[in-house]
Amino acid sequence: MSVEHQIRKNGTNKLREVVLTPSKAIRFNCIECMGFQAKLVQDCSNPFCPLYPFRLGRAPRRQR
Repeated sequence: MSVEHQIRKNGTNKLREVVLTPSKAIRFNCIECMGFQAKLVQDCSNPFCPLYPFRLGRAPRRQR
């Protein structure tokens, strides 16, 4: 499942069109949250964010 969507471009008010899968949408959100610094996403220190477990493009392991 993918959706066409407009996102902000590197901290400006300019928009660009992208095709987003759920994992790409999470990734773009995390990059925006970290001030458009993609390298900082892996160092995110907010475990209370609902997207935190998914920020690196993987779903967390399910616990039984």
